[in-house]
Amino acid sequence: SSSHLLRRLHTWATRYGTQPLPSAHNLSPVLSKPDRSHTTDVGPHTTASPTSCRVRTGARNFSATKEDSIDSEEIKKFQRMADEWWDVEGPFRPLIEMNPTRVRFLRTAFCDHFTDIDGVESRHSKLKPLEGLRALDIGCGAGLLSQSLARMGAQVTAVDAASQPVNCGREQAALDPAVEQMLTFRVATAEQLLEEGSEFDIVCALEVIEHVRDPQGFCDTLTQLTAPGGMVAMSTINRTPRAAVMSILIPEYILNWVPKGTHEWSKYVTPEEMAASLRRCGFRIHMMAGMEYNPLSGHWSLTEDVGVNYIAVAARN
Repeated sequence: SSSHLLRRLHTWATRYGTQPLPSAHNLSPVLSKPDRSHTTDVGPHTTASPTSCRVRTGARNFSATKEDSIDSEEIKKFQRMADEWWDVEGPFRPLIEMNPTRVRFLRTAFCDHFTDIDGVESRHSKLKPLEGLRALDIGCGAGLLSQSLARMGAQVTAVDAASQPVNCGREQAALDPAVEQMLTFRVATAEQLLEEGSEFDIVCALEVIEHVRDPQGFCDTLTQLTAPGGMVAMSTINRTPRAAVMSILIPEYILNWVPKGTHEWSKYVTPEEMAASLRRCGFRIHMMAGMEYNPLSGHWSLTEDVGVNYIAVAARN
């Protein structure tokens, strides 16, 4: 079952904390129960080193910077598609279909982590398991994930640098007053929130890091926006030949599901790079899983294969 697989996907902490990183095609999770001392630390923030970090030859440049991570060309792409965010037959269909699988993974990870910190009744059994938590959805688009987090009880700040998707998100949220009151949409960047001194229990950036100019600087900002005891969640696409076929060639050039140029293979991020980048910021991967699409059923499922799409959560080291 999905819950059994999620349990098995605990925890990458020991492997990524002290041992050399494995090659992308050989990644497999540590199956033992995680050392909770790695996931409940509420000490002060540890910021990234100013030195550059290259994980391996051919990897993306993960040099740390405080500059705005926004890529203006990427923003233009999503502005043009803003009206189609909630169209189940439009270019965001893969994201719409993927969202329940992302949410299932995040619900389990967040409930595990914050139940341990709360020291009270398990959050797993609650109707609104994220009640009382502040969540940030960076690169929210029109709020696919934001609405899911709000329905789970979190007070959500949904932020995107593109104004059109944000306006679409506000309109969609207004259709459900119970969701609308838990959601605040803003046109802003992660760096702006950091300058304002904002912090959140949960910081999410799903399908975002492959669209930014500086992944390391972006990770640094995400971790600094995370309150003591909080978690960072990211999902993206692995930089493998198979990912180029599955996420670019087929959907963009053969099936025409999404506009050509939506993704750039050179901007994809490997699990090793993500883990190393987070580790430099004082965070350790707590849980990671691949997400696999079945074209026959049209459904996504969690898997141990992170060769294409994958999702991860991290907590302070």
